[in-house]
Amino acid sequence: MTESETIANELGLQYYSLDSIGVHSVAYDKSNATRLIEYCRNEVLPVIGIDIYRLNAGNVEFPKLYDNWNCNKRCHESFNEYANRSCIEAMEFICSKRFDDNTLFDIVI
Repeated sequence: MTESETIANELGLQYYSLDSIGVHSVAYDKSNATRLIEYCRNEVLPVIGIDIYRLNAGNVEFPKLYDNWNCNKRCHESFNEYANRSCIEAMEFICSKRFDDNTLFDIVI
């Protein structure tokens, strides 16, 4: 079980298994992804990366164009600063206008 899946279960978030496409992880729709990131920000947990998937007629698929986001700690940042910045940037990435309602987000914590 991934870290995000463990937290999602604790928070009662809905997610989609990615096992059907050969990825041992889970992905969230925008609403649940933003709730997970808010939790991470409140708990000072950095979001390391996000991979994008698509939901098509109830099935998870790889998108036509691969898209992802990641955030590395800067050498001058404290852990708290890094965690806060990563959550802010992750939220900006997810909330960008380029994603539609069929986009799923695999969030790496």
